[in-house]
Formats: sequence, C-alpha cells, structure tokens
Amino acid sequence: LIVFVGFLLALRTIEESRHSLAQANRRLGRSQQTIRQFNRELEIRNGMVQEAMLMLNLDNTLDVVSKAIHQLLGLTSCELILRMPQDEVDEFDCRARRLSSRWPVRALQEKSICNSASCHPMLPIKEVFECGYRDESGCNSVCLSLTANGEEVGRLRLRVNHPGMERRNPATLEALAVEVGAIVHNALLYHQWLDANDFRLALLRVSSMLTSTLDLDRVLEAVCKESAALFESDGALVWLPDNNAESFSLAAKWFSHTDQQVSAELEAWCGNSNQCSSLLQGISGQYHPISILWHDESQTTPFSKPKGCPWEALALFPLLDGENLIGVMVLARNAPVRFSTTTLDKGVLLAGQVRIAINNARSYRRLAEFNQQLKLAEENKIRSERMAVMGQMAASVAHE
Repeated sequence: LIVFVGFLLALRTIEESRHSLAQANRRLGRSQQTIRQFNRELEIRNGMVQEAMLMLNLDNTLDVVSKAIHQLLGLTSCELILRMPQDEVDEFDCRARRLSSRWPVRALQEKSICNSASCHPMLPIKEVFECGYRDESGCNSVCLSLTANGEEVGRLRLRVNHPGMERRNPATLEALAVEVGAIVHNALLYHQWLDANDFRLALLRVSSMLTSTLDLDRVLEAVCKESAALFESDGALVWLPDNNAESFSLAAKWFSHTDQQVSAELEAWCGNSNQCSSLLQGISGQYHPISILWHDESQTTPFSKPKGCPWEALALFPLLDGENLIGVMVLARNAPVRFSTTTLDKGVLLAGQVRIAINNARSYRRLAEFNQQLKLAEENKIRSERMAVMGQMAASVAHE
C-alpha cells in the first residue's frame, strides 16, 4: 500500500511537472513570438530610418515611410498635413501638386480633418489622435502628431479600414509618430536649404544679368522675365515715374501669355503715383511691399479691383532711392494664390537689385548725355578756333 501510494504521488508530481513545463513552454513560445514580432518591428523601423537618411527629398522620403507603415500596420492610405504660417498655405498647396509622391501632401488648416474638434488624444498616448471623421469609403482617421525639437511640424493621417485597429498597436503608433516626425522634419529642412540655394543662385544670375548691360529697356525686360519665373508668377510689370513725377508709366512688362495686354483701367490704377504711394506706405511712414488678393474677404484693401485686371493676386514692391519712391515692381498671378510674407521678403531683395540697376542705367544715360555735350562743346571750340585762325589769315592777307 505504501509503495502504491508513493507511486501515485510520483505520478501526480510528474503530471504537475509536465503541466508546469507545458505552461512554461507556452509562455516561452509566446515570449519568443513577441520577441520575433518586436525584432521584426525594430528591423522595419531601423530600415525606414536608414533609407530615409539616404532619401533626402520629400517624395522619396514619404515613399519609404509609406512602405514601413504598410509592413507594420497593413495600412496603405496615408496623408501628410504640414503646419505652416497661414499666408503660405496657398503657395504650398500649389507646389505640393507637383510632388510625385503617392501621398497627398497638404497644409494644416482650420478645416483640416486632423485639426477638427472631433479629434482627441488616445490616452495615455498624446502623439496619437482619434478622429470621428469617416470618409466616403467608410474609413476612420487616426492622426499622428509629428514633432521635432519640441514643436509640431505637422500631422500624419492614417486611414483605418477596420475600427479598433489603432488600439491594438498603440506602442507602434507612438514610436512611428516620433520617428516619422524626425524624418519629415529632416526632409523639410533639406527642401528649405534647396529653396534658399536656388534663390541665391537666381539672385546672382539676375544681378549678373542686370550688370551685363546698361541699357535701361533691356535691364527692365530682363527683370520682368526673371522675377516672374523666380516667384512663380504669370506676369511682371515695372512702373517708372514720368517726367512730371505726378504719374507712373509702364516701362516694361512680361506675361506668360504673350498676347495679353494691359487694360486702360489697370494702367490708370497702377500709373497713379499718389495712389501707389499711399498703398505702399506703411503706418510708420516707410514703404513696404504688399500682397493683394482681390477675392479675400478677410483682407481690407483700400482699392477695388480695376476693370480689365486679368489677375487674382498681386504683389507690389516699392523701388526706393533713399526715401523717395522711384518706381513700382508688380508681380501677378492668374490663380487666387496669395503672395506670402516669405515671398515678399525675397522680392524686397530683388527690388533692391532692380533699383541699383535702374540707377546705374540712368547714371550711364546721364553720363552719356554729358559726354555728348562735352563732345559737342569740344567740336564747337575746335570749330571756333579754326574760324579764328582762318579770320586771322584772311586779315593778314588783306593787310599785305
């Protein structure tokens, strides 16, 4: 009996050990699966970062991030929404249409999906927002807050096909928000660096072009063509004061449509020097460039749109000689795309080069006229001396 009881106890111990070992194996299997899943996720994220470091432009960077999101979450539809000053939104949207990325890239606005009142943070993850918005295909929206250097650079909108998917991968979403924010910020810095270099090169090209000739007409023609291309405009005009300095006249123009003409009403509007002065002169008494968007109700411009004006947006740059207004450079766009403050600041630099070129051409013209007068005076002097000599000779002959 004792042997039998011992045998039963041994069997029970063996069964408990087998059961404990099976549980340990199952836990070990789950742990190994978690580790493999975690390693796979780390491998995908590391690959995303390494590839993004090699792909500096925004198009390729977004493709890399999109591939990683598809591998991690199975999502194939994304949208990048960038935060920027409100007056740069229109210009950015125009440039974004030229991107070759499969992602939509837009500027963050009040009406944006990821900026609506229906979005709220997914606690305790502050970088992930759940939005009650459901698009026409029935997909929910989850927005990741992309930050860099402690500031939000934009939001990444993910379209979730199955409700609740975002709650199954909260840690992955949080890690993606941090890493994608740094990647996008790096790509934006690269594009800003490219834009700054392109503008410097264009400004040097314009400066060398302006200094290559002292013919005022050729200078102004080059200014209009280059400035329109530099600031993505459909037209450029330069107005200079008439001899009476009471009005401006159209000195040069360039249009993307070569057959386009300036209407009499528009010419009268831009040719009024007092009107241009009051429009350009700021509260402090100094002249500043201004941007006009005719169909913007929030902008109060002191003048209504002239009749016959084919453009929806204008930028006016004062050409100053000291504190005196010596002309106005006008850039125009057919589409209602506002000229941003950044564009106006760049235009001020170009207007400075134009002013220098105009002054140089005028100085050269005055110098040429002065030289012509000296030449005529010298010819008159020589002619007078010759007449005097001939008179003396005639007098000597008559005396003899």
